[in-house]
Amino acid sequence: LVGIADWGDSQSDWGNPPATTDYPVIIKLETDSSNDFFLGFNRARGINADNDEGDNLVTVIETGSDGEGYSQSFLRAKKSQGGTHTLENFGGTGNDLEIVVDQIDQGGSFWTATVTIGWVGCLTDNDCNPNPLCFQAETCNVISKTCEPGPPEPDCCGNGVCDGDETLFTCPVDKCPYGGCADDCRTVRYTGVSNYGNNAGIFFKVQAQNALVVSKLSVRPFTGGTCRFDVWTKTGDFEAYTESSDDWTKIDLDNGGNADCTSWSGSGAIQTDLPDFLSPVGIQAGQFQSFYVKAQTGDLIWRSEGSLGDVISSNDDISMFTGKWSSGEFSGVQSTVVKLTGTVTYGLAPTGPVSSPPTSLPTNPPTNQPTNLPSAQPTSKPV
Repeated sequence: LVGIADWGDSQSDWGNPPATTDYPVIIKLETDSSNDFFLGFNRARGINADNDEGDNLVTVIETGSDGEGYSQSFLRAKKSQGGTHTLENFGGTGNDLEIVVDQIDQGGSFWTATVTIGWVGCLTDNDCNPNPLCFQAETCNVISKTCEPGPPEPDCCGNGVCDGDETLFTCPVDKCPYGGCADDCRTVRYTGVSNYGNNAGIFFKVQAQNALVVSKLSVRPFTGGTCRFDVWTKTGDFEAYTESSDDWTKIDLDNGGNADCTSWSGSGAIQTDLPDFLSPVGIQAGQFQSFYVKAQTGDLIWRSEGSLGDVISSNDDISMFTGKWSSGEFSGVQSTVVKLTGTVTYGLAPTGPVSSPPTSLPTNPPTNQPTNLPSAQPTSKPV
């Protein structure tokens, strides 16, 4: 797929050449009824630059009149690279249809989105993807009716193996090891307070001025004692993605997200460190990165103030912005603009591959004695 502003014989009159006619702009999924589904690549460029949401994502739209006349339309999904959306009981067939965004290619003179559309479940290898990204051809597991990837292709970001010149920063999806910030751990911090909520969640974003890796968050609870938190992250802004976790990545926290919360003291700025990220988050220079921190047991303090997009704390490496709070997990999002009372801990991004640390001891310690003792006598007499 290509975006509407990238399709045609020439876009010179629109001020954004070049263009192409080699790829479709819309794919119709025919249900054999008047209500059908349409896939598109919502490329934010040219005449389509001023989108309200879903910039540079693959969208799934449902509408009536066979898509040939006036009918109200509904945005059913917006997916980034690697995202999936399932249309259950598609067209009344009793089968589910799955849409997979395999790749959004940002190279070249225009961007393209590659999608795979197929029935959920397989019967033979022919039902599977012969050319999955970063893997050899999929094969069908006839027991589970699932397509399983073949061996990984080497030096390909997305193969689940940290290889080649990949780092946590250049290929976060392969979870390359991060050596930590060691003696150069840095922070950006906000300490203002005004409100708190039980089991609340807070969305906020940061922007990196230098390439860096975020390894931990700190928050200020109201109640002390045992508490537990979950944290999600996504590239870009959070504003259009507060009602679903589909486009977010949940960060594995050390100790299962359990912490020992320090209670509100009424003065000072005592914050509670959340457990370290087991999968630190790399952020490129100039990039926005959003976080959602949710108190599963316990509470969060924030300050209600400002407008969305306001910087609440910054240094030469990173800026921290206002956000919104929710009463539930990806639900009950309030219109009030808030400032997270908390700290982001980070280090500058590694410049080369980082090897895993060696084990402290050999896996198998040496034996105390040789395996075979020498014999008392020669086996046979010399010839």
